[in-house]
Amino acid sequence: MALFIEVAEGGVLPTGYGVCWKNYDRGTTTTAPVPLNVLLRSVRSCWYWIRTSYGHEYTIAVLPQQAWLEGHDSGVRVGERAGYARGWEAAMKAMEGELKAWQAARQAEQEEANREFHRTHPPVVYSVTTKPED
Repeated sequence: MALFIEVAEGGVLPTGYGVCWKNYDRGTTTTAPVPLNVLLRSVRSCWYWIRTSYGHEYTIAVLPQQAWLEGHDSGVRVGERAGYARGWEAAMKAMEGELKAWQAARQAEQEEANREFHRTHPPVVYSVTTKPED
């Protein structure tokens, strides 16, 4: 019987084991036998609390948003160097042509539907008469 078992995300916990903590970097959950899992979780939580309370904070080496922006910007620069911008402009022009053709077809369909409706539904004229005042 193993003391710790790591279960993949979405996996089934083994019988008699409870969750100790989640490993977000690996996408797993660490489990231990049921009475022991609560004790181990508490010890680990206290260890983190002591570690962060007494100035032993760990720092994040790279801010996630900054890393994403740098990667995005470098990808854009690579694409511009490869000439993808010209390809993008050509694709946009082709899409504009397709949009105009679709709009023209849609307008023709709408006009045909209006003509058909007015042909089958003649306008109704209502006359309102008022009673003469005495």
